[in-house]
Amino acid sequence: MTLEQLPPKGVKREQAILELGKEEANGELLLQLVNTEKGKCKTATQKALAQLEYALAAPLWAKLVKGKWMGSNIMSDACSDCVSEQIAPVILKTLSQLLDEGDTKPLDIEQLNFCFHLMLGKASPKMLEVYRFLAENTQRIAQLKRAPVYYDDDCTSWWITDGLRIWDATPKEKEKIPAVVLTASLIRNPDERLQALADELNERYGDSWIIPAFMKA
Repeated sequence: MTLEQLPPKGVKREQAILELGKEEANGELLLQLVNTEKGKCKTATQKALAQLEYALAAPLWAKLVKGKWMGSNIMSDACSDCVSEQIAPVILKTLSQLLDEGDTKPLDIEQLNFCFHLMLGKASPKMLEVYRFLAENTQRIAQLKRAPVYYDDDCTSWWITDGLRIWDATPKEKEKIPAVVLTASLIRNPDERLQALADELNERYGDSWIIPAFMKA
């Protein structure tokens, strides 16, 4: 499809742009559209482009991950290495800072959730290092306490990502969070690198890491 063949506006244009994300050859056109589209069509363009391994878009992902919601509304469904390699260092830095903060006071876990949401399905080398960091810090995660988010919140339940929630967040349950995130990643994208990582972490740490190792089998 060419620029001229796109519907002129509205939902039809938005859907047609999303379809462009299914073909690697559309990278150049989508990058062009990122600079010209507005509103929902621009969001659709960014989402479509995030599906592709288009190196020239790398600066866009590096910018979005430092912005509102860490760009999770755009990049959470993407599994491309191009996106993953750009956002992984920011996720790693954010997680490290959050754990340091959580060592001393209850944590606003919204940023933590953005990080976990963005990790799903991504298997690039730098993202694998984020998983290894989480595995090394499961005991710190187990001891985190979250700040209340509504009146009379007893802080016993934890949202991990959309659809993943711990209702009784004891330290033993919170310790499972990194393994659950990797399991969700494998469901999203059974990439061989994620499968190998599941085996690696299960062999090294055992316990809850058997969950993703069993899932990938």
